[in-house]
Amino acid sequence: MNCMHDAENDQNMKRLAIVIPAYKAAYLDETLRSIATQTCKDFVVYVGDDASAYDLRSICERWQHDIDLRYYRFENNLGLHDLVAQWERCVALSREPWICLFCDDDSMEPECVEMFYREMSLTGDSYSIYHFNVDIIDASGNLIRVPAKFPRILSGREFAIKRFNFQISSFVSEYIFARKAFKKVGGFQSFPRGWCSDDATWIKLANGSGIKTIAGPKVKWRYSGQNICSLHEHDREEKIKASIQYLEWIDRYFRTRSASTTETTEGEKFIPARTWLYKQLRSFGVSLWDKDLWKRVLWSRAIDREPLLKALSRMLLWDFKINFIDKLSALKRGTK
Repeated sequence: MNCMHDAENDQNMKRLAIVIPAYKAAYLDETLRSIATQTCKDFVVYVGDDASAYDLRSICERWQHDIDLRYYRFENNLGLHDLVAQWERCVALSREPWICLFCDDDSMEPECVEMFYREMSLTGDSYSIYHFNVDIIDASGNLIRVPAKFPRILSGREFAIKRFNFQISSFVSEYIFARKAFKKVGGFQSFPRGWCSDDATWIKLANGSGIKTIAGPKVKWRYSGQNICSLHEHDREEKIKASIQYLEWIDRYFRTRSASTTETTEGEKFIPARTWLYKQLRSFGVSLWDKDLWKRVLWSRAIDREPLLKALSRMLLWDFKINFIDKLSALKRGTK
């Protein structure tokens, strides 16, 4: 592991670590520029080069004198096989009490760090996770969409429900979380390809006080066609597995919380999860009539397997209705 900067000898301990698990070079310079133009420089940037085929070191060197930047190159490409493990080892490079896991192709508006500290000065130790609203941009930086804003405070349960209902979008770069709480919940929740791992982790960190949204500046998330949200044939199977595992995790997590706290069980509110899974599978180009899909569910190690099987059975009926009955009805109407 090669180091550009020796973190151990730094006597000026800062409070925020901006951690960038990096592989792609196309937008890294733009990402670092957005960080370098922050109105508050109370942070350290850690770039964890995942054995990239590109010269990320040279890109980082351009900004070394503008921001406190520490570049590390790992000798093995871990993110290809285990993205969450790559996130974890990059976070482990840092030691600041607050962490922002930032993507190598996103950017932040100039007042993000300043407003984070201002919000913290008002809320104290009340929250373990903060959030910025987001604009979605394309590969050229053009605005694609402005997602719905988060409520001022959002519980983990409501976060899950809104995500299942497609009422909010969520990406890794828009969160800042406390290292102490992160360690307490066991770090990132791991699913194949890191798919849904961030959502599950934010739910764990929101436990108790919820997610606190910082008004004002935004993070710009780039749909570049190269990131994890872009569908690629080689990771389709892994995302299917991750989607199913996430639903199983959600069921266990909130069932356990309901049993150990005064919270009421609101399982009916997670009915939208069935629609979410249906749309996930459809977006992956998966047929619900595929016997291999059912084999994956039957072989899963879920504790509560029956609810998921029932959900898939219902979706199978929906799929039949959408693809056969509705089309047949339309055909009959057309012949009248």
